[in-house]
Amino acid sequence: MLRLALLAALLLAPALGAQIVLSGTSYSQNFNSLGSGLPTGITCRTPISATDNGYSIVPSPTPKEWHNASLQGNFYNFASATGMTGSEDVATQNAALNRSLGIRQSGSYGDASSNPPTPPCFLFTISSTPGFTGFAMSLDLMMLSVQPRSTTWTIEYRIGTTGTFTVIGTYNDPGAFGTTPFSYNFGSALDNVNGTIELRVAALNSSTGTGTRDSFGIDNFSLTWSVAATPPPTITGIAPNTGPAAGGTSVTITGTNLSGASVTIGGAAATGVSASATSISCTTPAGSAGAADVVVTTAGGNATLVGGFTYGAGPTINTIAPQQGPAAGGTSVTIDGANLSGATSVLFGASAATITANTANQIVCTAPAGSGVVSVSVTTANGSDSVSGAFTYIAAPVVQLCTPGTGPDTGGANVTITGLNLAGATSVLFGGAAATNVASSAGSITCTTPSHVAGTVDISVTTPGGSHTLTGGFVYTVSGTPIFSLKEGAAGAQLTDGAPVATGGYRDYGSLNVAGGTLSRTFVVQNNGSASLTVNTVVFAAASADFTLTATGLPAAVSAGGTYSFTVTFDPGSAGAKAAQVQITHTDAGQPSPFSLNVAGNGVAQSVALVFATASPLADGVLGVAYTPVQFSVSGGSAPYTYSLASGTLPAGLTLSATGLLSGTISAAAATGPYSFTVRALDSANAFNDKVFALTVRANPTVGGAGGGGSGGGGCSTNEDAAWILAVAMALCCAVALRRRMA
Repeated sequence: MLRLALLAALLLAPALGAQIVLSGTSYSQNFNSLGSGLPTGITCRTPISATDNGYSIVPSPTPKEWHNASLQGNFYNFASATGMTGSEDVATQNAALNRSLGIRQSGSYGDASSNPPTPPCFLFTISSTPGFTGFAMSLDLMMLSVQPRSTTWTIEYRIGTTGTFTVIGTYNDPGAFGTTPFSYNFGSALDNVNGTIELRVAALNSSTGTGTRDSFGIDNFSLTWSVAATPPPTITGIAPNTGPAAGGTSVTITGTNLSGASVTIGGAAATGVSASATSISCTTPAGSAGAADVVVTTAGGNATLVGGFTYGAGPTINTIAPQQGPAAGGTSVTIDGANLSGATSVLFGASAATITANTANQIVCTAPAGSGVVSVSVTTANGSDSVSGAFTYIAAPVVQLCTPGTGPDTGGANVTITGLNLAGATSVLFGGAAATNVASSAGSITCTTPSHVAGTVDISVTTPGGSHTLTGGFVYTVSGTPIFSLKEGAAGAQLTDGAPVATGGYRDYGSLNVAGGTLSRTFVVQNNGSASLTVNTVVFAAASADFTLTATGLPAAVSAGGTYSFTVTFDPGSAGAKAAQVQITHTDAGQPSPFSLNVAGNGVAQSVALVFATASPLADGVLGVAYTPVQFSVSGGSAPYTYSLASGTLPAGLTLSATGLLSGTISAAAATGPYSFTVRALDSANAFNDKVFALTVRANPTVGGAGGGGSGGGGCSTNEDAAWILAVAMALCCAVALRRRMA
């Protein structure tokens, strides 16, 4: 019930933003109207700490008696001790017009030693004190119900709503009913405060002693002050409110009563201060990264904008990669570091890079054109950082001559390329083909030519500084004869021009379901000659909706002993026989060009109208025994039908014919147990249907046995056992008959 009461109190708590707004020269509160609720700016709170005010709790507005120990802990509307002795009955207490705001502590509420700990306080929140000075306060602290357990209360204040309170007085349990007046002069501590002030009467420490806890109350709160001769300043804003830690940011502070002001930011004096009644312009001093208070001081006092200006940490460059690039620019460069967000510029020397990505720890930019070794600098709103000699521009290569300038089309010629800025060559291309064994210096490159079709080609060289092409720089000469051959896959048979498709062969794609079945086969062109072979085109003789051709990189130069592969995929779009012809043009004069490759397949569609008459499971089979043939049959399609094994495995020794006959002798070495396989029936209209069949293979009972002793081992067959048993039975019958006759 107590937890429910606390929850209700929290839900009904007054708005935390309510504050006492001062006017004139005094403020007082006697709590005589608590039946209508708490006065504005005064709250009861728990659980509190040295720096936190906890939650606002709504006290019971109905008059309650001090001495009622059965009351659960809470804040209450008590009669004031003023004019009373402590022995008044309930009716007298509750009828009293002079009220106080009090608390009845208990073992579960209002005590730092309660369960859970709920240290309480009475909080007075004052909005601000601009133009007011010389504050003094008075307050009556009341022991309303003297009990064995005692509580110590402290009177304290702070400026703002965070941080530690300053203790200005202590109330120790006097052990007797009555009032203890308290007063305090704040001196200048509360003068001209441009922000919230909190005063509280708090019980932060556990009560002492044992037994029942006291009822404690406060009454007759009073605060007095004087009006300042010169109105204090106020600050309403500062713009801009961020800048580099190095200082130097021009800012404008707005507010009231600012004439003749001086300014500090983070405790350091601003420079170039020029003030009017409503604004100040100045330049920020150097400071430390983070939020800094802005303080304006005039003859009327001080005004503080807490955390009003934020010093940003300047950028730091840690690494730059890559550290070189072509003089033409365009290199993507990544700069890693700290405080890089919002970079306004990245300079390579004096030239601006293009920023493409920017986070707090990284900048990605595109280097501008330049030359030589340059510094790299980053600038943000909070400053700059620079790294000397961080990036080197590399001049673009110039290819002038290749010696020798000719070589065989089979490649393998060792050549020297001369020119300028060739060091660090990353690529040397002859007609688009990469040279090997590349070694480079500033003035030359040595390498080995790749194979290429005979003719004049360009030489292209790429270095970190860029690329350059020598047009017609090398001539490939014919060195032998290319020999064209076409194979079914890398290790397949060699094909002849226009060879027909043989059923079951590599070029026969078989039957594929039109509802999603595809099959790809790779064909390989091999150059068995001594000169480079060029494969110019690989195309269908006529467009095909059922076959797809994949042949890339044409025309392709196939070096002696080399290969070129292409793929033909069968994906029937409808049922029925399908065929296509691939034509390959090449440079072997000894073979037909185009060279024709025929491919074929059959599209089939599943039909539930095609029904198997054969039931499953099939009869069991026995190891080493001829299996009773099973003739599969279907109905509902277009005869004749062909049968095949679609999936699964038959027992070793059994075969399924195209006419649907399952027969054979199960191998004695076959595994025993159940077998599952799928039989496919295909009709003459290219419709098919599948059915799963089960067949169990058992061991042969006439083979093997337990062995009857003796060195020969082995056992008896079933027929031998039966004959032996019959003989024994007949002998017994004869013995019985003879015995009866003798009797």
